[in-house]
Amino acid sequence: MASVDTQMDAFEVMRRGCPMTRNGNTWTHCDFRMYTLSEEHDAIIWSKKSTMSDERIPIRSIRSVMEGQTSETFQKDPKKPVDHLSWSIIWTDEKGEQLTYDLVCCRQADRECWVNGLRQLMNHGSQTSCVINVPEARVDTSLACLMARTRSQQAGRMAWAIPLAIVPILGIGWLGYTTYYRNQSEKDIIHYRLPEIKSLIGYIKAYIEGEALRGHPFVEGDAKLRLQFIGECYEAAANVKDTVLKATLDAQMHNTSIAVAEAQALYMRLQILEADALKGRGWFDGATAAVSSLGQNIARLSGFGSKDQSDDFHDAGNNEGPILGETGKTERDLPQIKLDL
Repeated sequence: MASVDTQMDAFEVMRRGCPMTRNGNTWTHCDFRMYTLSEEHDAIIWSKKSTMSDERIPIRSIRSVMEGQTSETFQKDPKKPVDHLSWSIIWTDEKGEQLTYDLVCCRQADRECWVNGLRQLMNHGSQTSCVINVPEARVDTSLACLMARTRSQQAGRMAWAIPLAIVPILGIGWLGYTTYYRNQSEKDIIHYRLPEIKSLIGYIKAYIEGEALRGHPFVEGDAKLRLQFIGECYEAAANVKDTVLKATLDAQMHNTSIAVAEAQALYMRLQILEADALKGRGWFDGATAAVSSLGQNIARLSGFGSKDQSDDFHDAGNNEGPILGETGKTERDLPQIKLDL
């Protein structure tokens, strides 16, 4: 049966924001950020962790938008399973230097909205709407290639494993560890990622209920809806008991991937909003308010984490966020839960 396209206003999707991750040789796991179109349709706004601020790419500075993995930088580090989720922006910064941002979305509809929406803005200037046809939503497990170790991580681990092989105990252990990550199945990835999602949900809820962001329009509206959606995806993935059928495992992988992308992007977005909200305060007052607000909310959360929440509070106070796999070490630590959002 042929797929049925759905009509969407690309600008509306872009204004609300979409989780995306930049492609590249990295030793860290996939790191999704929220990318949004400004209300004036004149810039792309995205959350930058290194500066804890929103960065902007003016639409007028964009030279081209490419679909798929056709850019020169993508060709150096391709990930073919997510070609249909990939696209690139070629733009010029304030210094006149040409930059390439290779991006991977978590949904194909998001990519179609951004590619077509930006092209319309580049060709016709600011307009009120951009209605396009997007592919029908479907179960997509392609993000598994980002959830596992990247090629650079695998190569690096193998490079360390070779010289260590001369030390019998240490070398054999490292080789075994490296082999495991080179051969992660979808089921391995799911069990490895569910604890991260579970922890992020707790942090996100704490930010939403915190004093610093109380009354913020994004927090009161879109953030709560996104948290509800993340919770539904998490429950759908965590409550699966039988993964014998491939269709069931695929649906579990799909829900896990979407939840990881949405949770990582929303968590960083809320961190930056809080940092911005506390800018006007003194250093001590701002730091105390941030730690106290987040700590108090984490302490009264229920249904998240499988260890003492004081450890989570320590991490949050240092602004490091949840550590991958810090809660729910086994499948038994991920019980059926209903999120009270």
